[in-house]
Amino acid sequence: MESERERSLPVDRGWAWAVLGGSVSTYFFYAGIFKSFGILFVEFLDKYQESAAVTALVSGLESACFTIAALLSLTFGLRYTNCRTIVVIGGLLLGASFVLSSFAQDIYFLLVSYSIMFGLGHGMVAGPVLCILGDYFDKKRGIANGAAMSACSVGGLLMAPLCRALLDEYGLQGTLLIMGGLVFNCVVGGALLRPIDFFSLEKRRAKMKSNKHRKKRRDKRRQEEEETNGNISKSLPLLDTDEPFRARSPTADSTFSPLARRAMLKRMRSRTESEVATQEPMLSPPLSEQTQSPTLQTKAVEEPVKLGIARYFSNESLINIAFASSAGFKTSRDSVRSRKNTVSESSEGSASNVKEQKSTFQGIFNCKIFLNLSFILFAPGYWFGSIAGSLPVLYMPAHAGEIDVHGQRAALLLSIFGACDAVGRFLAGVVSDHFHINPRYLIIFACVINGLMQQMSVLFTVYWHFVLYSLVYGIFAGFLYSLYAVIVLQMVGTEDFRSTITVLMIGQGIGFSISNPLIGALKDNYGSYDASMHYTGTCALLAAILFSIEAVIHKHKSSKPTVPDIELSPG
Repeated sequence: MESERERSLPVDRGWAWAVLGGSVSTYFFYAGIFKSFGILFVEFLDKYQESAAVTALVSGLESACFTIAALLSLTFGLRYTNCRTIVVIGGLLLGASFVLSSFAQDIYFLLVSYSIMFGLGHGMVAGPVLCILGDYFDKKRGIANGAAMSACSVGGLLMAPLCRALLDEYGLQGTLLIMGGLVFNCVVGGALLRPIDFFSLEKRRAKMKSNKHRKKRRDKRRQEEEETNGNISKSLPLLDTDEPFRARSPTADSTFSPLARRAMLKRMRSRTESEVATQEPMLSPPLSEQTQSPTLQTKAVEEPVKLGIARYFSNESLINIAFASSAGFKTSRDSVRSRKNTVSESSEGSASNVKEQKSTFQGIFNCKIFLNLSFILFAPGYWFGSIAGSLPVLYMPAHAGEIDVHGQRAALLLSIFGACDAVGRFLAGVVSDHFHINPRYLIIFACVINGLMQQMSVLFTVYWHFVLYSLVYGIFAGFLYSLYAVIVLQMVGTEDFRSTITVLMIGQGIGFSISNPLIGALKDNYGSYDASMHYTGTCALLAAILFSIEAVIHKHKSSKPTVPDIELSPG
C-alpha cells in the first residue's frame, strides 16, 4: 500500500519541490516583514506620539488575532477546506493590512488595519504551510522544514535594512504601500500549495471502478427487466382477433361469435396476469428462498435506491430508510420477521455511522494530552521561552535608540539577529542529530544563556554591546523553535501532534498579547526598556526551570526498567 502511494503521489519528488518553493517564498515575505516590526514600531512612536504601552498594543492585539486564526485554521479550516485556500486568503489579508495601514491617521486605526487583519492573515499562513509540507515530504521532511524555517530568518536578515532604506526614501506611508505589495507575494506562493489529493490516483481509480460497477448493475437490471417482460409475454400469448377462435368443449368443438371470443380473451388475460403476480418472488417468496437468500432480496431493493438517492447524498441512513419502506410489501409472517431483522441491522449500521462521524468531529482535538505530566510542564515552559525568544527583537531598535543608535545602525542589529538566528536553528539540529545530545538539554542551555543576557541589559551602554547581544541572542533564540517539535513527538506521538501544536500556539498567542502591552507599560513607568528586558529574561529562566523538571521526569520514565516475563524453576 505504501509503495502504491509513493508511486501515485508526488511524495519527496515532482510537485513536492514546487510546494516547498511556495512555502519558502511565503515564509520569506511574511516572516521577514513581521520581524521588521521593530523598525516600524519606532516610526509609529514618532508619528502618532502615543505612549509605548498603547503603541505596543498594536503588536499585542495582532498576537491575539493570530491565536484565533491559527486555532480555526488548524482545526475546522483544514477539515472543511485545504491548505492552499487558507494560505491564499491569509496572503490577501496580509497585503491588505499594509495597504490600509498606509492611510492610518492615528494609532487606533492601526489596531484594525494592522493588528486585526495582519494577525488573522498571520494565523492563516503559519500553520497550514507546515501541514502541507508534511503531506508532500516523508523521507526528506527534515530538509523541507529546515528550508522553510530558514526562510523566516533570511527574510528577517534582508527585510530589515530594506525597510529602513524605504523609510528614508519614501517615508512611512510609501514604505507601508511597498511592503504591502511585497507581502502580496504570499498569494503567489500559496497558489503553488496544490492539495495532494489532486494527484491521488487511488480516488480516481475508485471512482472509475464505482462508475463501472454502477453501469454493470444498471445493464444487468435492464437485462433482467427485459427477460421478465419476455417471460410474461411468453406466458400471455397474443391471439389474433381476425382469425376465428375455436375452443374445445367437453363434448365437441364449436365456433364462438366475435363478441363472445373477445370476452373470453379478456378473462383469460386477467386470469393469467393475476397468476403471474402471485408468483413474483418479491411479493410472496417461498419460505426456503426467504431463509436461504436474504441478500438477493436486499440487493434487489437496494440497487434502485443507490442509483437514485445515493448518487446525490452520501448518508447511508437514507438508503436504510428507503429499504425499510420497500420491505413493507412483504405480507407473510416469515417475511415480516426477516424484514424486522434487516431493518434493525440497517438502523444499527446507520447509528454506527453517526457515532463514527461524531467521534471524527470530536477527534479534531484530543483532550487526553492534558493528562500527560510531561506536556503539562513543557507547555508553560514553551510559552515563557517563546516570550523571551521572540519579543525582545521587536523592541531592539527602540531599546538601542536610548543610546542614540538610529537609522541603518539599528536596522543592522536586526540583520545580525536574522543571520545568527538562521545559523542557530541549523546548528541546533546538527548538534542534536549528529552528536546525539538530548534536545531538552540544548533548549535548557539556550534559555539560560538568553535569560542571563537579557538580565544584563543594564550594562548595554555602547553600540558594540548591542552587536554582541544580537549575536548571542540570535544564535540561541532559535534553539527552542528548531527542537520543540522533536520533543513533542516523543511526549505525545504522531496521533496527538496536531492537538499539541494547537495548544502551544494558543498559549503562545495569549502570552504575546499580554506581554507586548506589558513591555510598553514597563517602559512608560521606568523610563527605559531595562525593566522590560528583565521581564523577558525572567521568562527565559522560568522556562529553563520547567524544562529541567520535565527532563528529569522524562529521564526517570525512560530509565525505569521493564520487568521481563521470567519463568522461575525450582532449585
